Amino acid sequence: MGSLLHGCKNLMNKMDDAQLSHIFRECNATTNSLAKCSTLHELGLVCFDSPPAHAADAFLDDLCSVTRTRNTGNCLSI
Repeated sequence: MGSLLHGCKNLMNKMDDAQLSHIFRECNATTNSLAKCSTLHELGLVCFDSPPAHAADAFLDDLCSVTRTRNTGNCLSI
């Protein structure tokens, strides 16, 4: 993971105005869905002409700005 972050930092340093921000997976369901299935593809750039079946619902939700709750895992058991 460290070499990935180092590579990203080096790439960003070569850009004039690169910015990095955190976006919760609930706010970007398409990316989350694609990331979950990324191990099914060969290494390298994968391009889609349309959203793949496993990401189509998430894509439509993102397109329509569907809101989702964030599960923080901070549940107390009594």
